[in-house]
Amino acid sequence: MDTKTELREIAERLVRASGFNAMSFADLAKKVGIRTASVHYHYPTKVDLGLDLIERYHEVFFRALHEQTADIASAKKRLQVYGSLFEHNLEKDGGLCLCGVLATELPSLDASLRTQVQGFFRANVQWLQKELRRGKERGEFALPRPASQVAISLFSALEGAMIVARTLDNTKHVRDTLAFHLAALAV
Repeated sequence: MDTKTELREIAERLVRASGFNAMSFADLAKKVGIRTASVHYHYPTKVDLGLDLIERYHEVFFRALHEQTADIASAKKRLQVYGSLFEHNLEKDGGLCLCGVLATELPSLDASLRTQVQGFFRANVQWLQKELRRGKERGEFALPRPASQVAISLFSALEGAMIVARTLDNTKHVRDTLAFHLAALAV
């Protein structure tokens, strides 16, 4: 693995565990075994690193989602796959959603980072809206509110479930939260 990739992976783990503002280039340099100046070679600023982290996280998340749902017609099953990606984050290394962590620090982030985090959230809500509408059209769901409201509620519940699951050391809370919401939408 090249140094830049290693820096990005370690930085993502640090941010997901402790937050963007808590992570420093000195932390990264120490973990990788290089000088801080070498971190700056790959990422001139912390904002540059943050933008790279968000872009990669967004890309990896949605690539996994599309690959894992490509052959699934059922909106309910597609939403179950979606929820499993949240659960996987916790099971992998106990970390929260990268953009969820960054969202908690939004007021203190650079405007370019805020825009990228908001973009990730919007992309999730849009994907959920599309799947909820698909489920309604297929007769899988009865939407009690507009798909946009249900999508935001579901996304909010899953992001929150990750926090509760990590706090109580039980990744099952994410699955249970999704199951609860899907049951409430059932026809």
